[in-house]
Amino acid sequence: MKKSILILTSLSDKERNVADAGQILAGQLHKDLILLHSNDAITTVVYYPGLPVLTESTLSQQERKTKISILSSQLKQTFAESHPDNFQPKIKAIILEGDLDENVKQVLNKHPVEMIVMGACTGSSAEHFFLGSGTTAVTHHSTVPVLVIPPHWNGNSIRFITFATRFLEQDGAALEYLFMLAKHLGAHIDIVNIKKYNKVDMNDNSRILQLIRKHLVKRPELISYHSVYGKALIPRLKRYCNENRSEVLALSRSHHSFLFRLFQKGTLDKYLSGHHIPLLIIPPLKTESQIHDDPLKSLSGIVL
Repeated sequence: MKKSILILTSLSDKERNVADAGQILAGQLHKDLILLHSNDAITTVVYYPGLPVLTESTLSQQERKTKISILSSQLKQTFAESHPDNFQPKIKAIILEGDLDENVKQVLNKHPVEMIVMGACTGSSAEHFFLGSGTTAVTHHSTVPVLVIPPHWNGNSIRFITFATRFLEQDGAALEYLFMLAKHLGAHIDIVNIKKYNKVDMNDNSRILQLIRKHLVKRPELISYHSVYGKALIPRLKRYCNENRSEVLALSRSHHSFLFRLFQKGTLDKYLSGHHIPLLIIPPLKTESQIHDDPLKSLSGIVL
């Protein structure tokens, strides 16, 4: 069965760029689309960090159906106008009641999904998005990569991806997935080794370096890697992405990942604040050696 890009939509006009990002991915990867609107009886609106205000949902069931139908039609029209190869994805619209995370799990159990695309919090604290809202569970529990779209993103392709890593062994599977994804996207991968000053350098014999060298032989023009030093690593990484004109910043969701712990400790808001680069979070995935017996499976479990 063909895989889809799962778009989580609030049906708000302010989050149209989330649907646009999902549509771009579907076009580049030739995937179908699933639009999921998860309706909670109570919606959390953030005005101040740590002080959420609860408001009742204002959209009726019929209004939700109308809005998601309109969004589906708009995406179909955009595809018809922008894809000369006449690729037209199937678009499935789903409205579910209740908890967002549980609804996402339900969709993932029923439909093969390559990636989830969702919006970042547009309130005053992006930290709330990762640490205090229903979408927290999606990013932490998803079995497929999650692409988080900042509020002001207005890109039109994904051709340059920066992967931030400490060159830890557990980041290897995420990097293998990125190499496979980049091949289908025709994208350049810039691998960045994040280092703090006065820290011991990476091991030159690390599995990550061996993996990079193997792929450099195959695609030297589409892979690069550098080291980034700094005391304040997140601001430094943000500047680096601006300098190299990265279109996506990717990182592993490994529980032991130094960089992801930095994001968990409240620095995500510093990254997203005024920033326009989406964040791709890659969960623990099967490595190439674990799936070599089944050539039809990608690292996320199903053909890309």
